[in-house]
Amino acid sequence: MREEGDGGRGGDGRGTADEPVLDKKTLIAAYTMASIVVSIVILCVVVVVMCEVYGGKQDCSGDGFMEARFNSSFTKESEYLKYKVLSRDAMDAAKEGCVGENATLWEVLQGGNEWDSIYQSLSEDTRRAIWINAKALETCSEHLGQDDVEYCKTDDAKHGVGLALAWPSVGEYDAMVTGEIGSYSRFIGGVEKSDGCMSTNGDGLWVNVDCGQSTTRHAVCVKRNCIEPSEK
Repeated sequence: MREEGDGGRGGDGRGTADEPVLDKKTLIAAYTMASIVVSIVILCVVVVVMCEVYGGKQDCSGDGFMEARFNSSFTKESEYLKYKVLSRDAMDAAKEGCVGENATLWEVLQGGNEWDSIYQSLSEDTRRAIWINAKALETCSEHLGQDDVEYCKTDDAKHGVGLALAWPSVGEYDAMVTGEIGSYSRFIGGVEKSDGCMSTNGDGLWVNVDCGQSTTRHAVCVKRNCIEPSEK
């Protein structure tokens, strides 16, 4: 028989089955879970802060890429990118090779200054056969000169106003708008196939070639979202 005034508890002061006491394992598990939640919150805060500070850019240090600095021919703003040359005979292999380097095949988006900054740094052998990641929108037959002679805008192309093309990152079929990003072109024609592939020639101009043509060419892989060392 219970003694009155004991509040329904045993004489040893321990809780009954209806009032469990937290043991050490339960407390450790609770503290561990709380620590994980706090760590995740801190990580999320750090990621958000880093994105705000660096604008979503990545730390590309130690990737083996070369650096290029120039002012955009269009916006006049300072640009920084990194690039690496790979030997790839086919366009598809060139694109895949760049993806494997966490980069993209070269699109000359910022105009003549970008072109000169990278192209002039390459060896002569590399220059004459570089894959250009662009799609032709015009052909020479659409530009007839005197006596119906095809006019491929060769002289104009030397100054970046060649035949129309489109860059995948801008729009697959978007025509160029003069003076805007992506409106630079050294394209002078070539094979008139909708599935042709663009490459440089010995004069540094761009021509459409047969994608199945077996010729040693090079891929220039580009990264545009790297943190510039001076910003770290």
